[in-house]
Amino acid sequence: MTTVRHLSTRRMRRSAQAAALTGLAVVSALAWAGPAQADLRAYASACSASDLNPSRAIKFCNKTLALELLGAKGQAQVLLNRGVAYTMIDNPRAALSDYDQAAKLYPKLFEIWPNRGEVLMRLRRPAEAYESFDQALRLRPSDRPSLIGRGAALVAAGAPERALIDLDTALSNNPRDATALYNRALAYLGLGRRDLATADLSAVIALAPRSVDARLQRGKLWEEPDRDAALSDYAMAIESAPDDPRAYYQRGLFLDRLGRVDHANSDFRRAWELGWRDEWLHERITSLGG
Repeated sequence: MTTVRHLSTRRMRRSAQAAALTGLAVVSALAWAGPAQADLRAYASACSASDLNPSRAIKFCNKTLALELLGAKGQAQVLLNRGVAYTMIDNPRAALSDYDQAAKLYPKLFEIWPNRGEVLMRLRRPAEAYESFDQALRLRPSDRPSLIGRGAALVAAGAPERALIDLDTALSNNPRDATALYNRALAYLGLGRRDLATADLSAVIALAPRSVDARLQRGKLWEEPDRDAALSDYAMAIESAPDDPRAYYQRGLFLDRLGRVDHANSDFRRAWELGWRDEWLHERITSLGG
């Protein structure tokens, strides 16, 4: 026999819609029969080794599946690991295909569902992500990352009141969870409760001072009551992630409204250089001779 550890890319998401999920490693047994047992042992081990390059892991997952020696659960485990590796190389569609195949083969394998939910969030399909996180919680009701994921999916799907139930429950067990706090702030924003959203974002920043998402969200909330505080949050976001175009773009919009056009144009140029694209910015850069 050999074992396959489930890799996981469940981690803090950078987008506002996405859930932040903690890492997970599970050991499960694979059984097989046939003349290629040694190859299967080696390939399955390489497929599941978290210290491997994801591309190499995919190669060995392919070799494992090609031997056709695994039962339904074993195939599902390998597909799960290959899906995680695809996620790590930023190929969410290939990952989703693997998770879907794994779910058909062995739907009781818990780790399929939260990883599938994360990928669906990345693909901006929150209603389907909700179903995946919900299935994860049916299998393991106490899984807090899946509870946070379901809450985040509800926020993204436009159901902030329902999201608050999940996120409040998650925070009751750990009130210092930055991911749950951030997603609850988004739920409060969806309900127009700016004061509560600001309080949660400030709590996130206290726990994770270099959180770009929290800085950008709080900066926008502070534009009216405290311009200097807003600019400070944007500056910190840029310092934390100088290659992220969002902070330059958002600060540029704010500076433009303040009449600081030259500084705004500088930020817009930098956002464009870093890959930010929308019709309005294209027109602005064109007008500047960019």
